[in-house]
Amino acid sequence: MNLFVVPSTYPEIHKTDCMYCPVSIGTQNNDKLYICLMDGQSFCEECLHIHQEVSGHQLYLVIHEIQEKEEDDFFKEKKKEYWIEKEEENKERINIESLEEGKIKDYIKYIIGSIGVEKKVCESENNRTRIYTENIQQIARSKKLDLNNIQCEEEGCDVKDNLWLNLIDGSVYCGREQMMVKGHSHALKHYEKTKRPLVVKIGTISSDGTADMYDYNTDEDVRDPLLKEHLGFYGIDISKLSKTQLSLDEIAKEAALKMERDRIEEIGIEHKICYGPYKTGIRNSGNTCYAASGVQLIFGISEVRNKLKQEYQQLIRKNWKGIEYHMTTQMAKLAQGFVSGKCSEEEDNTGSQVGMSIIGLKQGLGHYYQMYKTNEQQDSSEFVLHLIDRMEQEGFKEIQENLEVVIRNEIKGEGMSVNTTREKIIEMGLDVPYMVLIERKHIDLHMEDIIKMYGSVTPIEGYQKNGRYINATKRIRIGKFPKYLLIKLERQIALSYEDVRKVDADVFGMERIDLSMLKSNNKEEEKEEKVEINQEKLEVLSSMGFDEIQAKTALRITNNDIEEAIMKLTSGEIKEIEDTITDKYREGIVMMKDMGFDEESSRKALEKTKGDIEQAIIFAATCNEEKENKMEEEKENKMEEEGNDDDRSGKYELIGFVSHIGANVNCGHYVCHMKQGDEWIMFNDNKVYQSQNPPFTRGYLYLYKSIE
Repeated sequence: MNLFVVPSTYPEIHKTDCMYCPVSIGTQNNDKLYICLMDGQSFCEECLHIHQEVSGHQLYLVIHEIQEKEEDDFFKEKKKEYWIEKEEENKERINIESLEEGKIKDYIKYIIGSIGVEKKVCESENNRTRIYTENIQQIARSKKLDLNNIQCEEEGCDVKDNLWLNLIDGSVYCGREQMMVKGHSHALKHYEKTKRPLVVKIGTISSDGTADMYDYNTDEDVRDPLLKEHLGFYGIDISKLSKTQLSLDEIAKEAALKMERDRIEEIGIEHKICYGPYKTGIRNSGNTCYAASGVQLIFGISEVRNKLKQEYQQLIRKNWKGIEYHMTTQMAKLAQGFVSGKCSEEEDNTGSQVGMSIIGLKQGLGHYYQMYKTNEQQDSSEFVLHLIDRMEQEGFKEIQENLEVVIRNEIKGEGMSVNTTREKIIEMGLDVPYMVLIERKHIDLHMEDIIKMYGSVTPIEGYQKNGRYINATKRIRIGKFPKYLLIKLERQIALSYEDVRKVDADVFGMERIDLSMLKSNNKEEEKEEKVEINQEKLEVLSSMGFDEIQAKTALRITNNDIEEAIMKLTSGEIKEIEDTITDKYREGIVMMKDMGFDEESSRKALEKTKGDIEQAIIFAATCNEEKENKMEEEKENKMEEEGNDDDRSGKYELIGFVSHIGANVNCGHYVCHMKQGDEWIMFNDNKVYQSQNPPFTRGYLYLYKSIE
């Protein structure tokens, strides 16, 4: 111990979860956790040897939670004892009290007294800055506040909502402009003049002392534990800002929410509790159900789950230093726990499992996406896509390979044949008709009709071709069906910035779907033909005195119809088109002409490269028309091959889905149902049951497997 050198910079300390498996201290059959004195990482007894092997570290602080036979207070923190253990051939236990005062003992005290990273993640929302708000010196207003008749106090500003009350001087100014919300940032400008930073948004204050608050000084959201007193200074009684009874509309919404919860969670049905491999739940650590449901859905792809389990040991040994932020390793840790059933035993006769911890995954993804650092509810679909994206960037390709859909957007306009663009997506978003939202009525729909609507021909506004606007339509076809298909039903609609609603709809026909009507037929698909300018007709137009560049444009647009070309040239339409394009790229054309390129080549190169002058010069210098046509042909052939690789029929069977309970996807609760063999299993955090009546019609995210 005397040879141990205290790290010059104290590391963050992990004190709850094992870094290499989803076990937590204090759960059944696990009362010890080992914290490495070098890096602050924590491990259960089973995984300790792995860290020793990869790191070479030997000194660990042991936390031992003492399970008392009789616990008077359930919420009372369990007693703990600590000692240092030297993990060598012969284990040596070192008593902390025996350490001499100095750097080493101070460091051990730091570890024991620190708040674990896991707890910081769980409580991040509740531990926002409070220090500043507890010590503010308030200044009285000259005029009493009337919340029923209030607007921005900046001279000439008429904003009456999006108002912020400054808690230091009582002034009221508007916030910044946002989508569908008017504002001129006068609250920020007032801070810049006065340096009085603390503001609260009027209209968000509730009787429980919470509100949207902001500190301009630190540029972050804050909470005020003395909000009631601070508002009272300006004559605002916080208790009068809340409603004393529900409106008829709110009563109806409450009833609808209860029905939704009862249906999705299968309330009132006697369930068989599930334990064991492939039936492991995930503990809710404060609004983590969106993440837990998304992970359970991903584990429904057996190829992904098995690959993660297979590479588990390799991933840990390779990424042990940055394991907190390596999403593939975090998912492998959960996959190992899910398959083994290690955390699926019942917790103290509650009907719930001990469950796996998802804090490590949430914390890691929060490193890349700030919203996952908070304790707020998030969109499960968005979480899944962010997670998949990070894993793909780390080199894990199995999810893309199994879920990737090739979409073909076919655009048809007057005077042109079909122009096809392709894109690859992981998740298909299907719109649910939303007109019923206005009247808040329930509606029954069928998936077949939603699929037809997705593949129907729709008009495109403002479509431009050859410099002019034309009437055009678009339809979507699928060039390649994946083995697994992820579909999101777009149930959430924003009617305004502050009014986001969810369509109250039951969608039937979800267990089996047929997308064959969306399959693109490459043989029958029309291709946009490149118009080859007729040289004889070009000479005729040139002999008539028309500008050669404009004559070419006219012949291209009219498909070499010389009479129509003459009409367009004499009417000035072509000149308008040319002027529009030339004006757009005039500066670039002048630069390229100075370098020796002619005007037509310069304009064409700038059009092709969307105004990028450097790329346009390279294009003009290296590409002639023959080369360009050859490149386009090779591109089209490659795309054709990509589409022709698909031999799947487009018929799919449902194997899992995530349902959402609540007003919109950023609040409420998520539950996942997965098919295992012939039975359906409900994963409601760490409550795992055999589902008796799966709510197929109420899902949000659906996972399908192709029927080969």
